[in-house]
Amino acid sequence: MPTDEQVRQSVKNLDLKGPSRKVLTHASFQRIHGLVPTPTADAEWARLMKDLSLCLADLVEDDYLILSHKQENYYVQFAAQGQFGMRAEAASNTYIDPEEARLTPDDYVTMAELGWRIPTGTIQEPGRQVLDLTGHLPRIFTENPDTVPDVDGSPNFFVNAANPVDFAVLSELTVRTFREVYRVGHPGMLQYRAFNRNDVQIRFPTLRLKRKET
Repeated sequence: MPTDEQVRQSVKNLDLKGPSRKVLTHASFQRIHGLVPTPTADAEWARLMKDLSLCLADLVEDDYLILSHKQENYYVQFAAQGQFGMRAEAASNTYIDPEEARLTPDDYVTMAELGWRIPTGTIQEPGRQVLDLTGHLPRIFTENPDTVPDVDGSPNFFVNAANPVDFAVLSELTVRTFREVYRVGHPGMLQYRAFNRNDVQIRFPTLRLKRKET
């Protein structure tokens, strides 16, 4: 049996081990209260990327899914087109208000680098179409324009994914757009709405996002 002096020395040595003492205290606290460390924002974005790809794969022709910011008018939306693949669009300055929330010329460049096509609601013929990044806000102009409808264009950024659709690529594009361009810090700042052509609502609880009420 240890003497009283040996016990006192052992306690003193334990007190000197600061880091070990903190680890034991933290572990004991978690065990007693049943707490689990909160996942980091990076971990939550990674999980959303995986979950979103599965939800996109569940969409059938004429189903729609929209992920949007809860406060600003930032969004990425998907339209399932059956054998024709899937259309994805992301908000451009045409739909972003107020002005201070709008994208900068650098943001437009980043969107193009990510793989989005630059917004255009029209094809300008026969002139050459140019993206002007010299001003405060980006704009598209055409030399000697002759405007005709562009059935494949959009006032939003857009991507047409051919069948078979790589849903993982679309999911990664969405997450990077929210993080790198719209500067959304955490998936908890997003909400979703999903519906079909008859406006029947579709639920995706596995997204773990708030469902926007219509």
